[in-house]
Amino acid sequence: MAEQRKTKNSAAKIAANNRYTAKMYDEIKVRVPKGEKDVLKQYAKDHYRSLNGLILDAVYTYLAKDMKASSNQKRISFELYKSNVCHRVKELGDITFITQTIESQEIIHYLERQWYPECLYLLAMVDYLSRENHIPLRDEYNELRKLRLSETLYPSGVPALNSALKDESIIEEAFQEAIPEFLRFNIVESDIRNVV
Repeated sequence: MAEQRKTKNSAAKIAANNRYTAKMYDEIKVRVPKGEKDVLKQYAKDHYRSLNGLILDAVYTYLAKDMKASSNQKRISFELYKSNVCHRVKELGDITFITQTIESQEIIHYLERQWYPECLYLLAMVDYLSRENHIPLRDEYNELRKLRLSETLYPSGVPALNSALKDESIIEEAFQEAIPEFLRFNIVESDIRNVV
């Protein structure tokens, strides 16, 4: 009977995981010439990556380079941008995210376009993840670290909740809980890990 319950729970857990995955992720099928799959799997293994992580890293690297080259890039909302960055961190992992962001020159790309919130948010993310992983900060961004946005940027829900409830403590609490690397640039961000 205990064995039946174990199997039932395992099947239930698998079903729950499948529902979660279906709800949270899109699936893309990739076809490669015969024999290439094993080569890619071995390459990923040699670099301590999953095959999925390797493919995502390649796609995001390509997109970052393409984004830099594209002069007609449309600016998305800052909330969507933040969400995309947090999802990239979750998908790639801290170290790969830091490496890819620095190698792609994405921070400088946003600076050149004068997209300061995106530029400073991305730098704050790199600095925060570097601190979390005991990695020294990159010196080439020292001048950027002196910048600060003229207006404080809060997550969109904070001012809305403050306005609806007429409760200033909501803004004060968000400010107090902000991650220092983001707050340095006048960006209130407290949880980059909790993305859906």
